[in-house]
Amino acid sequence: ETGEGIRRMILAAIRALLLSNGTIVARVGQRVAVNRRPQGDALPAITLGHTGGAGRDHAHRGRTGLTAARVQVDIWAVDGSESGPAQVAELELAVVQTLAGYRGTAAGIAIGGIFAEGTRDLTEEQQGHAPVIDRRSIDFTVHYQEE
Repeated sequence: ETGEGIRRMILAAIRALLLSNGTIVARVGQRVAVNRRPQGDALPAITLGHTGGAGRDHAHRGRTGLTAARVQVDIWAVDGSESGPAQVAELELAVVQTLAGYRGTAAGIAIGGIFAEGTRDLTEEQQGHAPVIDRRSIDFTVHYQEE
């Protein structure tokens, strides 16, 4: 599998894991997009992106066969709505509970472990009278088995 193919497979595995969580599906339906959120898509929504490789894992005896990738999960909601901040907080909790510490197979990828690395709050000002969009970004390191 090429580097680009592996990246697509990792993002597909993360998407599958997120869509297995009932809270996430209840809030966003199938609006878990890879790389970019479709313009005009309803909110709340989630996007996934591969932000780089963290390298191959080594132990004292040599390579372990695990490779690490960095994945960014963005949660989007409309700011100013009564439920907006609560939706972001609820979705963040559901995303972290679903992904952090996960080990197993998802979408055909053997995952050795997923670790939450950091969170950022971002706001996107819209032009005109459009609402402000809140975005919370969570970084994860995904250790997966190389083939």
